[in-house]
Amino acid sequence: MLRLSKYFSSVKLDDDLYAIFNRLYFKILYVREFELKKILNYDIDMEILSLMIDYYIYSSEEMDNYIYEEIIKSFTEDSSIRTIYIIPSEFCNMNCKYCLIYNNSNNKIKTIMDINIAEKIIYKISKYMRYINNDKIMIQFYGGEPTLNWNIIEYIVNNLKNYNIDWSIITNGTNFNNKMIDYIKRNNISVGLSLDGPNFINDIDRIYTQKSINFSKIVENLDRLLCKNINLSISLTLTMNVINNKEKVLNWIKTLGVKGVNYNLLHFRNVETDFLKKYYSDSTNFIIDSYNTIGDKIYEDRINRKILSFNNRIFKYSDCSAGAGKQITINSSGDIVYCNCDFLNKNKIIANIKDVNIEEITTFNSIKDEWINKLPIYNKKCIDCDSIFICGGGCISHHNNFGIDEGFCIHTQKMLYWLLKETYKKI
Repeated sequence: MLRLSKYFSSVKLDDDLYAIFNRLYFKILYVREFELKKILNYDIDMEILSLMIDYYIYSSEEMDNYIYEEIIKSFTEDSSIRTIYIIPSEFCNMNCKYCLIYNNSNNKIKTIMDINIAEKIIYKISKYMRYINNDKIMIQFYGGEPTLNWNIIEYIVNNLKNYNIDWSIITNGTNFNNKMIDYIKRNNISVGLSLDGPNFINDIDRIYTQKSINFSKIVENLDRLLCKNINLSISLTLTMNVINNKEKVLNWIKTLGVKGVNYNLLHFRNVETDFLKKYYSDSTNFIIDSYNTIGDKIYEDRINRKILSFNNRIFKYSDCSAGAGKQITINSSGDIVYCNCDFLNKNKIIANIKDVNIEEITTFNSIKDEWINKLPIYNKKCIDCDSIFICGGGCISHHNNFGIDEGFCIHTQKMLYWLLKETYKKI
């Protein structure tokens, strides 16, 4: 029997304008208030009825269940690991106030990777690449500051360069030299360089632990990377100092000559709700304004992931590959966790690379299922949210007692409202 789908949503965009859709099917109609009332009261003609059925706004219990199961199937059929973070060095030569890695760590002992662990990683990844028939994966060197153990990076890349691997390094950019930069160029390694704005903003929250490194050194290395035409993006954390200097930061980004920028949202624990709402609202406004200002010149991944999901109607089941169990992180001791932010957290260790094959991790059902079951599609509160289709659930490690990343909810809901309004303008 047809009735309003249990996944039906209506979002008010203006005094007399609503976007209506099935939250899991996500084919959007824009209607006036009088039209919405008719739809809710089933007071429509056959032509509109056909439209309601086509958009699954009117549905049946069986059809609702079918749509839900198809969403589940779309991401559970492939359980392979597609992203591997490797931590050559757990040490960092900077001490940023907002650092997610060290502020949340329960492990005070930090190490650098030795040749024995590197050899195990090489062996297990080469074995895994044969297991997946050399399908492409991404390997990212992360930390800590990975370049503090540069020889290990070279050793791993040299021994795996014949496989179908995209390489990337996330770095603060302080430790590069000509030898490193030439090697990065030769091996087509992408670089994500951490900078938070011009000098007077960047250095408020970022503390240099050595006199030999400073903002000028990072910018100098950035220019050297650009001169080599290396695939370079800026990783920029949206602190309040950045947000409050939005125009200056955006103008600065335009001067850098980079092709991409990735904005990082801060995570908070035990803060007042009003502060959380303000931060995530302001940071989302920053991202939207950035897209409107420089989006045709510089690619920003966070907003474009949402746009891709919205425009192509691709259900965003996870906001990161770790959330879907398709990513692992191997720390300097060989311990394996899912999230790259947890490599110092002993409570999150799955196994050690010395003891397991990577393909075995996909079958660690009790651990992996616990992680995957935190995705929005399994959470009643999330399923009832208008923005579930483009969400992904934010950071699973920062879920509250209701199983949600509350700040990310604010971000995604604001993004949905903006996307709905922008799309209507183009009709």
